[in-house]
Amino acid sequence: MTYGTLLYDVRERLCRITLNQPERRNPLGRTAIAELREALTQAEADPAVRAVVLTGAGEAFCAGGDLREFADLSAHPERAEEDTRMTMDLLTRAWRLAKPLVAAVNGAAYGGGMGLVAVCHLAIASQRARFALTEINVGLFPLTILPFVRAALGDRVTLELALTGRTIEANEARRLGLVMDVVSPEALHDSALRLAQSLGSRSPLAIRTGLAAFRETSAMTVEAALQHLHRARVALLQSEDAREGARAFLEKREPRW
Repeated sequence: MTYGTLLYDVRERLCRITLNQPERRNPLGRTAIAELREALTQAEADPAVRAVVLTGAGEAFCAGGDLREFADLSAHPERAEEDTRMTMDLLTRAWRLAKPLVAAVNGAAYGGGMGLVAVCHLAIASQRARFALTEINVGLFPLTILPFVRAALGDRVTLELALTGRTIEANEARRLGLVMDVVSPEALHDSALRLAQSLGSRSPLAIRTGLAAFRETSAMTVEAALQHLHRARVALLQSEDAREGARAFLEKREPRW
């Protein structure tokens, strides 16, 4: 499938999705939102894909929502409703992805762009990366991305950044837990691919089960979570992937999932 606002490439069991409007800093307009959701759906359905890397072309990762389109929403309630639904559909699609989703943050990740980083399972940032919840500066608030940023950063930090619009640099993002590592701009691509390849080499069933369990138990009480996880663990222990993992370990060879 050909996309207009992004690049989609599958090689060596990895899907690379690149937001590709560098002249505009890769904004999340309606077309970009729809295409990114479709690309994630395509990657999940493709048995040749074991993990997904999301990055941006040019100097920015994603500058957030398209202000050219936002300016028109206040006069058209039906468009505001549709735009919000589309954004939430994209974030839900990413949140529910059954394959590892790794953000390679090459530059500015502002507003919805920071939300994309937060909704990814793991993230690596370039030293040039910058992060901010900029919505407050244009009379908005980061409402659609709020659950994902809050899950990544906690209540107080999320509220501070949302209320102030303060920009944080890559090393602070790492300290706060938004990204797992900070590397040189030259090393970012290879570092993200190595991480994704490592994740993709694991049992697809174990990854799928683990991501679902992590997501589904996030709002449960400890007691309810343990019951849910008990069922998931029993099923996983009885799977062919678990048997193959044990055989491979005992035979001192790489597992064949």
